[in-house]
Amino acid sequence: MRRESVARAFVGALVRGGPGGTPRPIEAHAADPQRYVGDMLAWAHQACASERELLDTLFSLAGGGDPPAAGGRGLDGQRSGDAKARLLATVLESIARPLEIRIRQTIDELDEPAAVYRVDGLLEFYCELFAVMCPVDSVFLSTARGLAVSARAKLASCLDALVEAAVNDVDVVGMRSSSSGGGLVSPALEVPASLRVLLTVVVNVLRLHEDSISQPRTGSGGVSAAVAPVGETVARVLERVHREMHAAIGQSDHDKYLRPYEQTMLKLNILNAMQDATMPFTDELCQWHSLGAEEERVLTEQLCAQLVEILKAKSHLPFGPASEQLVEEMGVDRLAVCWDRFNQTLKAATDLDLGRLTARLHSHVAARAVGAQAAQAFVAEYAALQSRVAAVVVAGGSEPGDALLAALHPPETVATLL
Repeated sequence: MRRESVARAFVGALVRGGPGGTPRPIEAHAADPQRYVGDMLAWAHQACASERELLDTLFSLAGGGDPPAAGGRGLDGQRSGDAKARLLATVLESIARPLEIRIRQTIDELDEPAAVYRVDGLLEFYCELFAVMCPVDSVFLSTARGLAVSARAKLASCLDALVEAAVNDVDVVGMRSSSSGGGLVSPALEVPASLRVLLTVVVNVLRLHEDSISQPRTGSGGVSAAVAPVGETVARVLERVHREMHAAIGQSDHDKYLRPYEQTMLKLNILNAMQDATMPFTDELCQWHSLGAEEERVLTEQLCAQLVEILKAKSHLPFGPASEQLVEEMGVDRLAVCWDRFNQTLKAATDLDLGRLTARLHSHVAARAVGAQAAQAFVAEYAALQSRVAAVVVAGGSEPGDALLAALHPPETVATLL
């Protein structure tokens, strides 16, 4: 009897509302997913509390008029509690199906991650409240938890769709030459707009989460009802987009569109954009930030090595694994020509300008650090080469050798001019 009564009352609240239309029917707010789902869950929670209070009263009367807290005087306390729990589960089972149909339909129709998270937060909130009053194996509680799982899965699905869009943008960029003006990445190695959209959405979801857990809420029985964290879901999304975008940039046939060092700089720009956007949420995304810091270190070292190779190639000096033998074979005259070209290039401040080479790094701090590290590595190799050349010249003892020695800039001068 109570099953049918509660079921009718729920349907009435959905389509007719209260006496005289106040409050308005719940379905009048179906266009507002958060309010619609929240009103249904609030009604179910109120019904759950009312039915439990009614059962407490009935069992109290059956036990000789004792108050609910003293139920053990008439009926065995444990048996009484189990019986009330079973009866409450039976009553609430009548609204589980209509509640599930409406909330699941609402979740399925949502496509905006922030809206999905608001519904997800409501379901998590009420699941904690229902868990205090309903048996663990009740149909109603299982239904509510299933809806919460569905909402979280929908949130992950929405974010995954944005990840696909971001990765596809980079993949298209890699197949088209940015230098011809046809690519989505400009010569400045801009972060794709689709990634910025994803980061904006992620930040909005995390802010909603912070707002939810920063406001104290109290459920029945004094149970904390803070919204469940979404850090794991967001971290998984960030790790996936980082991994797949970097893989798309580094495909083997992309070297003809972006030079290797440009690919590394684009990867760093993407990583720095992700880190900057999520920096206010280090507590929720601790694992992601640790991964990002390590990846930044690896990419920075890789870029420095690539820049050093560029400097060595443009210096016209005899660098290489067999440079000692090469220096001896070249002779003073050829070495003098090489050093003269190097000195002219160094003074021109174009090909060997590390500031220009790193200008497309969006982080000025990273650009300065990479430039300084690359300059230091190049100067160290230059110093070793200069020592080998000086040794050859001194051993030869010729007049052209003296001129070459005079042309050899000390490493400190080279470091200053780079």
